[in-house]
Amino acid sequence: KTQRTVRAELELLSLDLFEDLSQGRSGEYLLRIADVGRGCRRLVKGKKVQGDFVVAGALDGTALYRVEKAIWVLGEEGQESYVNRHGQRTVWIPACVGRVFQDAARLRPLLYEGTRLEARLQAGPAPMELNPQLAKDLSAKRAWGHKPPVAIAVDI
Repeated sequence: KTQRTVRAELELLSLDLFEDLSQGRSGEYLLRIADVGRGCRRLVKGKKVQGDFVVAGALDGTALYRVEKAIWVLGEEGQESYVNRHGQRTVWIPACVGRVFQDAARLRPLLYEGTRLEARLQAGPAPMELNPQLAKDLSAKRAWGHKPPVAIAVDI
């Protein structure tokens, strides 16, 4: 058997540190404030905002639920809102988006427009929690019980 060694020199371009917010620091819920924003409007609970968010599979990056240009009131997630586009269609704002914002605001109280938040959850939201309208055709067991690991990105 021939054994070969390969030597490589790599340059570290960036290091993204996440805050472990899970109980017992088990790594089940990680949060990163990628950017605190540079806008003039401060983000606080009860303020109407426009933002984009995506909930994606943590392993393959496949988008499970994505909304762009949604308008909602911070702290009132887990219900329908609308999109700032022609036609004003309604969209579901998942509660997990609100949880990510609330936890980030607790860590860093001064967040402004332009904020980018990222979270990693070992057990993400069930399909019924992401969007009840899309999950209504699934079996009850899958709609409420399937909680894959996810990555959540929120841009406000």
